[in-house]
Amino acid sequence: MVVHTHSSSGMATLSCLAAADAGAAAVDSALSPFAGGASQPPTETLVGAMRGTAVDPKLDLGALAELAGYFQGVLDRYRPMLNLRSLQTDPGILLHQVPGGMLSNLLSQLQEQDALTRLPEVLQEIPRVRADLGYPPLVTPTSQIVGIQAVLNVLVGQRYGQITREVRDYVRGLYGTPPARIDPELARRVLAEAPAIALRPAALLGPEFAKAVEEVRALVPAADDAEALSYAMFPVVYRTYRHARDRGLTPAVLNAAALGIVAALRGPAPATGPSRPPASAGGAVSPWAHEGRSRLMQGGRWIDAHRSRR
Repeated sequence: MVVHTHSSSGMATLSCLAAADAGAAAVDSALSPFAGGASQPPTETLVGAMRGTAVDPKLDLGALAELAGYFQGVLDRYRPMLNLRSLQTDPGILLHQVPGGMLSNLLSQLQEQDALTRLPEVLQEIPRVRADLGYPPLVTPTSQIVGIQAVLNVLVGQRYGQITREVRDYVRGLYGTPPARIDPELARRVLAEAPAIALRPAALLGPEFAKAVEEVRALVPAADDAEALSYAMFPVVYRTYRHARDRGLTPAVLNAAALGIVAALRGPAPATGPSRPPASAGGAVSPWAHEGRSRLMQGGRWIDAHRSRR
């Protein structure tokens, strides 16, 4: 068993140590510059706590410190992109029940609506929505179903003034039987438009694999069952992946591009406006580094020390 946690409530380090003592094969962690908050507990802390015990991972703390030092510089460069709330410890999670991964998504949703100041209201609304829906577990996808509906309830100004399609499907039983009873008034409103299903949700699905094989082989005649499964589960992502491969973006090319981006991060921030690929002679930035920088700039991902902060 591999144990994955978030540090938002401040209890993840304790949980990982307990899981290791209980026999977990591995626990997920992050180097200290990117640890804590909605991320995982710090690797160095866990290694130090486990040193000399039966679960000692025998990792070199000195080497980890060197890595952490490098990534501290990366963090400093991208710090303006980060939401401070995602980095903080919030024991209030023990009350409002929002796990770390869900919290980071909520922050993004509210930021897009320019409504971060409404976060306390959303955190109060989430347990109420969860109770209305019969206490679904706050894991994907039901965590997002609960979270998005709670955001709508707050921003619209009326509870269930807008009901998402996912909540309607959940109430109708398309996500299975909830652990507890759904709020009768919410159920009445939803089921007045479409009845609840009376059978196992998967029974409503027709055979799909043969169709997936046919469609994927129209794209890749030699595609095997594994590729058909990938296509069946993630058709849009698979088409994008195949399109990239057909254009020559093989793993080797992507690795070279990644190394170029790392080289770009080590250099100074690029000037704004159109730029040209620099020459590669005399220690100048390589074409791969230039490409990495260009993509970061085009996607709005490059934040330098001079950009205004709100």
